[in-house]
Amino acid sequence: MHQLPVRHSWTRLTLRGGLVRDPGLWSWYQAGLHQSLGARRDGAIWLLDESGKPTISWVFRAGIAAKWTGPEFSATQPAIAIEGLEIAHHGLEQLS
Repeated sequence: MHQLPVRHSWTRLTLRGGLVRDPGLWSWYQAGLHQSLGARRDGAIWLLDESGKPTISWVFRAGIAAKWTGPEFSATQPAIAIEGLEIAHHGLEQLS
């Protein structure tokens, strides 16, 4: 039986980390809310080791900041403020 290639879809990239004061990712997310086609960007993600040296990296194409989650605030429990960003994209390639 001959099989035809199927259309491939990429899952969203999910980034989570401590709250950052730099407004760059937030601004990108806001641009996607108002001008979705103009907010698409190519980008890269680096995984760092304990000493801060890059160990592996990926690049994505035509990414858009699709979902932002902010920290959960509770006056009764001390916790670290974590924010998250989901990036929808058109392809991911591992560099090293």
